Amino acid sequence: MNNPKYERLPHAGDFESKSGTEAFYLSPKPLPTGATPFTGLRMHREVNDVFLDFASGVSGLEFAVRAYIGSIMCVAILFSLFNVYAAFTSLSYGWPFWDNLIANILNPVVWGFLVILVIIAGISLCKSLQQTLFKPPIRFNRQRREVVYVREKGQPPLGMV
Repeated sequence: MNNPKYERLPHAGDFESKSGTEAFYLSPKPLPTGATPFTGLRMHREVNDVFLDFASGVSGLEFAVRAYIGSIMCVAILFSLFNVYAAFTSLSYGWPFWDNLIANILNPVVWGFLVILVIIAGISLCKSLQQTLFKPPIRFNRQRREVVYVREKGQPPLGMV
């Protein structure tokens, strides 16, 4: 008997193309292995017997936070080394070393530049954290074999069987 996929409900493994988008239907029931599933990326937010919420977490932003702190510290260390070098070169002109070093460290232009760097990098980091934390997850319902996708909070979900 001929059973084309368009005359029945979709099954796991079916593809569907509509107006430039592709849908791939998954089977939400896992194979019973007895082992607890895990991933190093921690892409699931919540798991139980009924559903699995799948979304990116903050663990992927670890590199961004390290780069943020590292770049600010690198600039601060470079400024400090430059100030020490400038204080040493001021000895050849007969200026006192410690007075010149403290004057260079307390320079408001240097501190203003560092504050502007922190603000610029902090704003982009906070935006990416907000997008990651407040984006609704994709929910795989294991009992009803459904996938629910919520575009944004407050909007109705798109259900896929």
